[in-house]
Amino acid sequence: MAAAPGGAVGDPTWRANAIFVDDGSVVDLTVAEAAAARATVTVGLYLDGWECTVDGQPAVADVVRLESARVVGTVGYACSEATGGGEGLMPATLEGTVALDVTWTGVGDPAAQPLFDGAVGRYVVRDAEVAATVSVTGGLSAAPEGNFGHLARESTVIPPGRLR
Repeated sequence: MAAAPGGAVGDPTWRANAIFVDDGSVVDLTVAEAAAARATVTVGLYLDGWECTVDGQPAVADVVRLESARVVGTVGYACSEATGGGEGLMPATLEGTVALDVTWTGVGDPAAQPLFDGAVGRYVVRDAEVAATVSVTGGLSAAPEGNFGHLARESTVIPPGRLR
């Protein structure tokens, strides 16, 4: 059996995810911590009619199994009009920061979830209460809110030849 990316077969990756919404904007936040690796944070910023990229890693990022997680820090964003500006004009752009102070606390019992096609392993999810302050400043100003999130443990291997 092949080794999982970043570690031995069956090494778990712990994750916390939350989605925050404001009128016209969505912030999708995931913190992941693999066995013997540093936590990484992925922030997605979605705006109607805009294409956005987010860059940087918050100062604090930690996942404690299916119990809790924490992210604190600021990342930068850059967005451009999805329409490309038209008539030879440069598309409009927005730049600024997304400030995060998010804590997940597991609630309820963990539950096994089905794996995606071709994967071997386990995926266990636990609902989480999310306490958060998220603010978007710069070209876009928003204070997205959300109270839904989850914690997860993923331990999967994709056998050779099964992923296309």
